[in-house]
Amino acid sequence: MWAPTAQVSDKEVAGRRVFTKKPYSGKNQYKTDVFLDDRLGTGLSVDRLGVRNADDEIVKALSPKGHSLAERMKKPFIGWAQFVVADLNKAKLKIHKTDAVGEENPFHAEVCRAHCQDQDDLYRTAFILAVISSNYDLLPPLQNDE
Repeated sequence: MWAPTAQVSDKEVAGRRVFTKKPYSGKNQYKTDVFLDDRLGTGLSVDRLGVRNADDEIVKALSPKGHSLAERMKKPFIGWAQFVVADLNKAKLKIHKTDAVGEENPFHAEVCRAHCQDQDDLYRTAFILAVISSNYDLLPPLQNDE
């Protein structure tokens, strides 16, 4: 299994957990809401999934966490809207390793949203992430027997 370093590399694949049965607004275009968290002053939680491709062992390890959170939220967990970190950097968005709040997750990271001063900024950032992630397939959760 890949072990993440302290610095998030451009070559890494990361993903936002998706908690809705209908994540798309059009053909393979993620809804902005998938990436919307309206709390100012916080980063946007994502999972580091591997280098160049998502590592199946990491996906298997993180899938139960997604399902557990989905149960508490009373929503379905269908996987990750994934992206390559280099694409975020091209859009002038930064991602950094952080500790997860409320769960043990060595693969946790956050998209920096320090530039967001109001709800419009949060929405624009979510829209950019939705556009970038729409270039990649939804990554479904895996079970340990897969």
